[in-house]
Amino acid sequence: DESVKELRKLAHREVGESISGRIKTNRYQGLPGIAVEVTSDGKTFKTMTTKYGEFSISLPSPGSFKVRVSVPYAVQLMDSSDDDLAVRSNQTESGSTFEYDVTLEKSQCRHLELDVYGTDPRATARWSMRVIGWPIP
Repeated sequence: DESVKELRKLAHREVGESISGRIKTNRYQGLPGIAVEVTSDGKTFKTMTTKYGEFSISLPSPGSFKVRVSVPYAVQLMDSSDDDLAVRSNQTESGSTFEYDVTLEKSQCRHLELDVYGTDPRATARWSMRVIGWPIP
C-alpha cells in the first residue's frame, strides 16, 4: 500500500536538531516579541517569540548550546518546565535575562517553557496631548 510506504519513509527520515520553547506569564499567557538567542562555537542564531510566546530555532548540527532569553523589562522566573536544566537569571531595572545550557545529540530536539512574572511598564504607559489653538485673523 502506498500510504504505508510513505509512512515508513517519514519514520526513517533524519530530523534536524532544534531548540524550542515558550515564554509565558501568569502560567498561560504567552509573551510576544521576546528576544531568544542560541550560541555555539562562535555562531549565533536569533529569533523572537510569536504572539503566543513560542520560539523555535533549527540548528545545523548536534553540539552544546547556550540559550539566552532577553526580556526588555524586569521580571522574575517563577517556574521552568524542566527541572533538569539549571536556568540562570539576571535582573536589572531595565531588563531580565535567562540562560541555560543544552547539549543535543544527532536528531534531538529540546523544548523548555519559562514562566515569568512581572509587569511590562510599556503596557501601562499613557500618552497625553493637548492642542492649544489661537485665533487666526
